[in-house]
Amino acid sequence: MSKLRIIDPAECSSCGCTDTTWSLFKQNRSGVQNGRLGVHDISVVMALGCNGCSDTLEIMSDDEVNRQVGLMIEAMQKLMRHTKDSDTVTAEILRNLRDNLAS
Repeated sequence: MSKLRIIDPAECSSCGCTDTTWSLFKQNRSGVQNGRLGVHDISVVMALGCNGCSDTLEIMSDDEVNRQVGLMIEAMQKLMRHTKDSDTVTAEILRNLRDNLAS
């Protein structure tokens, strides 16, 4: 069973800076030249970088991001099943997550 991996960007391991940013990069997975690329030739990589020293703290492939988001949604759904109907905070969190993923 897959486990949700918590990434804590609270502090850079190199310089101790707390100013970090996630960035997206396109990557050509094939040897095909630009202009002839198909959708299946491109992947997205997410990188967590330190704005203080420019160190790369974490790199995640598009498949890993999709897997982690799916695990987060599953965890939120389980939490909602075990809370009272009057707990609107949990429902609102899941609704916001679902809406943000759809956009």
